[in-house]
Amino acid sequence: MLVDAAFFMQSGSESGKLRFINSLAHLGADSALYEQEKTAPQKYPSEVKAGSAETGVSINGTIRFAADEIAAGGVLVRLTRIYPDAYFDTLPPSASAIPTEFYARTDEDGDYKFTHLDPQGNYSVVAIKPGFNFGPAKGTAAVGSSRSYHFVGKPHQLRLLDKVEYRQLKNDKVLTVRTPDEFKKEFITYTVFFLLGFWLLHIALYLKNYRSDQFILPLIMFISGIGIMVLYGVQDPLRDEVYGTGMAKYTSIILLLFSVLVFIFKDNPVNRFYHSKWFDPVYNWLPFTNKLKEPQRIYLVAGVNWFNAFTGRIRNRS
Repeated sequence: MLVDAAFFMQSGSESGKLRFINSLAHLGADSALYEQEKTAPQKYPSEVKAGSAETGVSINGTIRFAADEIAAGGVLVRLTRIYPDAYFDTLPPSASAIPTEFYARTDEDGDYKFTHLDPQGNYSVVAIKPGFNFGPAKGTAAVGSSRSYHFVGKPHQLRLLDKVEYRQLKNDKVLTVRTPDEFKKEFITYTVFFLLGFWLLHIALYLKNYRSDQFILPLIMFISGIGIMVLYGVQDPLRDEVYGTGMAKYTSIILLLFSVLVFIFKDNPVNRFYHSKWFDPVYNWLPFTNKLKEPQRIYLVAGVNWFNAFTGRIRNRS
């Protein structure tokens, strides 16, 4: 849930104020500059000379609001020249007053421009306006030639709870998304659907006289049931999203779909795959077979043939 970032400054909570100040720092501002822009913004031209170089290198751009794509006039734009950490240590004390920050304010069309930049300089630019989020600073090292950086503003919002606060509330078991009775009802309902889905498919196969391995469906039911129990067991049923319910629900839907397909594709050749030459490994190994099995004479499928072959090898060895 997102709320207006200024709410945290007005809430009186120390953690809320800290989150708001940190968000301002991420956007290239601080609390003093925020208050100044909110109460008494200073006037700046839209085009500012930010150096003494006569190379014609500049940084410009356009700022707009995301909601209606109209030009964002009156937005403060700050250009910062970034020097190496030890740069000023190599200069005489009189050189410590070298300006590193320059300000402009967009005109009615949302345009700004900084001119006379050093081609070898490192620059970053950021847009600042209380109540709006224009994203972090943009820039480049050794600007080289003229660059354009555009910004799109959206409302400055923060999540009501950050990760630390949410984790703390969860550990303290303060918030719940469902009651125990609601969870029991949900658990019983989808467990019944899960069981009915398998029984419905079993009945459909029985009514249509499908010859298939009798252990396949119970095995799938057993494995799926274990997966659902694990998903129910690893989560807090009152505070987390219950993935076990989703698995039971979608398993039931798939089983219902297969039950319908049993009636639709009754005569499809896919139903005779299990007694084809290439599908049954044991049958394919026999040297004297050169045609497909006769469906009316074959009642064992690959799973049973595998079992017979295995037990036969054991008897031969003994």
